[in-house]
Amino acid sequence: MFLSLKICLESTFLCFRGKDYKQVFGTAMGSPVWTVIADIVMEDIEYRVIKTSFYAPRLWKRYVDDTFVMIEQRYLTNFADHTKIIQPSKKFTMETETNGFIPFLDAGPTRGGCSR
Repeated sequence: MFLSLKICLESTFLCFRGKDYKQVFGTAMGSPVWTVIADIVMEDIEYRVIKTSFYAPRLWKRYVDDTFVMIEQRYLTNFADHTKIIQPSKKFTMETETNGFIPFLDAGPTRGGCSR
């Protein structure tokens, strides 16, 4: 079983504009294991960020690599910086609440519970 996983993770080749490339970091989107690996990696990042943060969020929910976090406004910048330090190879972006609307998975939770 582990040999199969190793083959899936180490055998990612692609051709772009006539040149052959080998992916050396991460998994290919079409790989049969990419969703499982992505979930394991994000769970590890999530655990390390929350465990080591001085300003723990009140709520942390995740769907694949999209995360919904509730944290006091005064701790937001420090928490975002801490997240980037924990996993510098992953690009984290942040969107904040505007007029009671929070962009998340195109669902847009709002204060009061209904989306727009």
